[in-house]
Amino acid sequence: MRSIPLPQIKSQIEKLVEYAKTHPELEFLTTRIGCNLAGYTNLEITSLISNFNLPPNIWLPQEFVDCLVEDKPTLKVAFTGNSHKKFDEEGWKQVRNRLEAMIVRACDRALEWGYKRIQFYSGMALGVDTAAVEIILGLKDKYPIEINLTAAVHCINQDAKWNNLDKQKYHWLLSQCDAIKFISNLSYQEAGGIKCLNARNRWIVNQIKNAHDMMIAIWDGQAGGTANFIADAAKLNRRVIIYNWVTNNYQKLGNW
Repeated sequence: MRSIPLPQIKSQIEKLVEYAKTHPELEFLTTRIGCNLAGYTNLEITSLISNFNLPPNIWLPQEFVDCLVEDKPTLKVAFTGNSHKKFDEEGWKQVRNRLEAMIVRACDRALEWGYKRIQFYSGMALGVDTAAVEIILGLKDKYPIEINLTAAVHCINQDAKWNNLDKQKYHWLLSQCDAIKFISNLSYQEAGGIKCLNARNRWIVNQIKNAHDMMIAIWDGQAGGTANFIADAAKLNRRVIIYNWVTNNYQKLGNW
């Protein structure tokens, strides 16, 4: 039995939108409102949300974003890469340039293939993930295609051990994303440590499942988190394009 009628939920959404617009200093990370005890589907609720022009300080859960983007053919692209700690200044500059070229190429291919939207996913780790977000934000107004960005965050305190400058940058980048997916609502330790990182990887891999979807990887070929992420994608035969910055070579995995 549905406990709240849809018109009432729509009215509540309207109040949230108006409140958020008048309080731009606040951030609103919404849940799947109306989809639990009220018993409605994601599509039913997003059909209500689509009536409103959401301000940038409201973030929808990824399930709602997925419903909203289904109205257009969408190419989905994910990222993985080594930590920023592995690079010196000159090496990082080279890698960032390669990353930007790969992202631009993905946008170009999306246009060539007739897509109307490109959906990017970043795990928001310092290094390749956050650099990808910066690059994508700079491209949003340069393409005649809708560019969306989802931050897939493995736990609520991902930035706990980062310095203040990195924390500020991280939270600013989060504020610029179109959606935030928290894989766990717990701290890193409470969520099982490495288990929540692996869960984030699996969630992202599960998003890139259509014919042209792909993962962009910047990797040194060594064992570690990036290698595990690539392996998860390879097991499901996902399309992965790898730039090995040590050997300066590219490699493709999956069905290209």
